[in-house]
Amino acid sequence: MNILVVHETEYIEKVIFEYQIIPELWASWGHNVYVVDFPTKLDKKSWYDVGLFKSRIIKNVRRANKKKGVTLIRPGIIKLPVISRISASISHYFAIKRAIKEYKIDVIFLYSVPTNGLQAVFLAKKFNIPIYFRLLDVLHLLVPNKILSLLTFLMEKSVYKRVDELTAITPKLTEYALRMGAKRESTSYLPSGSDNDLFFPKVKDKNLVEKYHLKKSDTVVMFAGTLYNFSGLDLVLEYFAKHRQKYPHLKFFILGHGEQSKALFEIIKKNKLHSSVFMTGFIDYRLLPQYLNLADICINPFAINPLTNLIFPGKIYQYLACGKPVVATKLAGLIDIFPDNGGKNGLFYYEQKNMSDFFGQLIAIGRREINSHELSLQQIARLIERQLKSLSAS
Repeated sequence: MNILVVHETEYIEKVIFEYQIIPELWASWGHNVYVVDFPTKLDKKSWYDVGLFKSRIIKNVRRANKKKGVTLIRPGIIKLPVISRISASISHYFAIKRAIKEYKIDVIFLYSVPTNGLQAVFLAKKFNIPIYFRLLDVLHLLVPNKILSLLTFLMEKSVYKRVDELTAITPKLTEYALRMGAKRESTSYLPSGSDNDLFFPKVKDKNLVEKYHLKKSDTVVMFAGTLYNFSGLDLVLEYFAKHRQKYPHLKFFILGHGEQSKALFEIIKKNKLHSSVFMTGFIDYRLLPQYLNLADICINPFAINPLTNLIFPGKIYQYLACGKPVVATKLAGLIDIFPDNGGKNGLFYYEQKNMSDFFGQLIAIGRREINSHELSLQQIARLIERQLKSLSAS
């Protein structure tokens, strides 16, 4: 098949998740995969990327360590805040149209709404091509501006009811899509998963143990991912700083970067936690399993709010695939898939902002491995591949 993947975020520099892994698996299985993306970093060397009505084409882009890569289509934009998105809504229309005709696209796989979702749906109908939507988030809540958030909300309602198939990564998101007008007969829950080519239990890397001066008595607690302000890590570190003497053997690793990085650095500096808390920045995807297998316990202390509550953080699957128990807040999207059963499924929950409960869980869990039987992204990619073939054939 010739598959066109359409998203409205960065493909090359974005943290690797199913957005890069699934298309590159399809490419490795013999499909021709083309990806339309949006560069989130606006290089000011020129106002235009390549011109509004041209696209930069980059062949064999490989982010997920697979055998074959995708052809990346990057439409031109005007490189100014806000205007970049407005210009993209025009340039992406023409880029998607050209791709459909030039590459003889059989099916469109869509992740996005406000920048290019309506355009993709319109062109799919115009050229009689099936279109499949993959729902990962409550998209309008990702937009900080209230007016633009409302517009995105209305666009979501328009897109979801017009696609031929929609799958969401949690039952709660599936219910959300149905409330937004998605067709019940073609809307379903399909979880994400881990990349089992890379993520599985391994012994602790001796070089990393030496690098960070870890002792056998240390319990390594790890967080991996983008550092959003809702990460909850600030509460964890502040509590740890006040009660450090109670937990001399805890070592925290924070793998990632983001809007909260500076605040976390300040907490570490102010409280002289450098010997107990290590912030590494983003880790190369191929090296990430070595770091996760350094952990004894992994965490997801997200604040619970309308944006986070329905989602399922993909890092959870990576943690579990490496055999690590997870301590997490009770996000509805998490509990839907991993019920609160005292950790039998590998998830140990605590009450939001109750740091005494959180640290109590860490001590009680100690060192143990769990067996995960969740779906891998390879299995998910195969399931979606079959759905796409069915849509294309019909």
